[in-house]
Amino acid sequence: MKMTSSPLPTLRPLALVLAAVLALAACGGEHDGDAGAPGADGPAGSAGLLPLTVVQAEPAGVHCTFGGSRIDAGLDLDTNRTLDTGEVTSTQYVCRGTPQGTTATSLVRVSAEAAGSHCTLGGSRIDAGIDGNANGVLDTAEVSSTAYVCQASGGGTGPVGGTGPTGSPGTTMLTAISPEAAGANCAQGGQRVTIGTDANGNGALDSAEVTGTRYLCNGAPSAELTWQAVAGPTAATAGGNYLATDGAQVVVTLPATAGLQIGDTVRVSGVGSGGWRVAQNAGQSILALDLPVNYLSAPSNWVLRASTVDWEAAASSFDGRRLVAINDTEIHTSSDRGVTWTLRHTVPGGGLSDVASSHDGQRLVAVAYNGFVYTSSDAGLTWAPRDASRAWIAVASSADGLSLIATVLNQPLRQSLDGGNTWSALAGSPSAFWYGVASSADGKKLAAVVANGGRIHVSNDGGSSWTATGTPGNWYRITSSSDGQRLAAVEWQGSLHVSDDAGANWSPRLGYANWYRIASSADGTRMLAVAPAGGYAVSSNSGTTWTSVFRSQADLHAAAVSGDGNTFVMGDKFGTGGLHTAINDRSTPGTTGALSGQAYDTIELQYLGGGQFRARSFSSHSGSFLVQ
Repeated sequence: MKMTSSPLPTLRPLALVLAAVLALAACGGEHDGDAGAPGADGPAGSAGLLPLTVVQAEPAGVHCTFGGSRIDAGLDLDTNRTLDTGEVTSTQYVCRGTPQGTTATSLVRVSAEAAGSHCTLGGSRIDAGIDGNANGVLDTAEVSSTAYVCQASGGGTGPVGGTGPTGSPGTTMLTAISPEAAGANCAQGGQRVTIGTDANGNGALDSAEVTGTRYLCNGAPSAELTWQAVAGPTAATAGGNYLATDGAQVVVTLPATAGLQIGDTVRVSGVGSGGWRVAQNAGQSILALDLPVNYLSAPSNWVLRASTVDWEAAASSFDGRRLVAINDTEIHTSSDRGVTWTLRHTVPGGGLSDVASSHDGQRLVAVAYNGFVYTSSDAGLTWAPRDASRAWIAVASSADGLSLIATVLNQPLRQSLDGGNTWSALAGSPSAFWYGVASSADGKKLAAVVANGGRIHVSNDGGSSWTATGTPGNWYRITSSSDGQRLAAVEWQGSLHVSDDAGANWSPRLGYANWYRIASSADGTRMLAVAPAGGYAVSSNSGTTWTSVFRSQADLHAAAVSGDGNTFVMGDKFGTGGLHTAINDRSTPGTTGALSGQAYDTIELQYLGGGQFRARSFSSHSGSFLVQ
């Protein structure tokens, strides 16, 4: 049996299990044996194999947040009419959208699928979705999942030789669907699905031919979750639940703050292919701490986290939860996005100049000028000195923290491929006034800059060979996206430059300053650059445009951006600013802010007071919500 299907939405009654069951159980075609080829008494063609389906309850957990059903399917290879473990070829989880259930009705449409790209020999097409407009018909715009169940091949052929007898025809599997009234089988009603073999060949599934029955039941209705189908701009009311059914994005505007009570909720779910957008009124914003999100802007809400000064460099895990920062002699870590910091290690003699982190924040590396390399493999709890005392300036790490590259003043670049335990000079790099260095996630694409009139150098083979690019300048630092395609470099007493082609070409993007350090997100869209006695600049569009902020009495040296681009870190070296973090945790206040989701995404917004709503996800089919 061959099956292809699109993902199923999770906000629906349990009756939507029907789509998955049919996709796995309805074989929709005859299984005829082939005629035996010429041969000595060729054997009869074998009948088609019987497809089997097992539906069982799936408890709340990793597969279904609120529980649901698990559907296993496969062919009855040993013909014992039992789906054994070794015969399972596909498993689907069909999940409840909420613990309370919903009154939205699910519908299924089964139609013949002609022979073609979906089914070579033809078969059945099963469409399923929520009846958003409550017309009792599964309209095209309401289809949320489609599965193709294809006819299997028939019997074998005889060996070459005399003319053998024609193989016996296989049997046809039939499926019948009928409404199931509320009762013992389905407390809230649902669908009854019967399958069986058309033994008498009359094209109908007679009662004596039924070999299996499944009941796909609607979820329990709840007055709290009475859903309203909307296909255009809608002004929400407190306690409202809205199903966006249109092929274009549906805008649902939050209720006006006046009259709202703390705890009031609004729910929005995407049924139509266009998804939805929750718009805000003046003075409103949406907290997105509990969501998988993608923010359209760089954070700007800086918070002082450590009032001490002398911060030289910082680094972040991909999700921004684990941070590391250094001053001249100390290494500090945070495991709560920078809210609290702990001194982990003191370096004798000081001189710490740079630090880097793996994506999970477990492997850390720091370097000291006229000192050693220091590594940690336990998120900074313990540290060990590595290599030898050198004029270490900068260090960069691959995503797994095993491939490291570092710059040493007036020496060749040095590399480690074992997490910093051992180091060797890169023969392809000359002795130069090396300063900043950057690495792609896999450690294959590297970039380093030379100060005092030097150039930018890039490598596409893990450091074996290098190519000089860009123009001569007093280059200080460089940063790279995870794929190594987008690079950004800064000059001391110069400009900020960006390359979108792995360093082949460079464009100046930000004007003259004493730029000291630059950092970027993994995709290269969000960037942070700092300048002593100047301030900082942020970009949320890959360095195309920048917002610059001047800070008097600040001497900014440290800069870091998490891989997801939602956590920024900035540190003061000799001024009065201390260590600051900025976290994307909410939408832009007012009418320009919004929260968007795609088809099958579901959200709940609870009013917290003061114009703030906190968002909670029922499901995110698309992987993340969009916050602006």
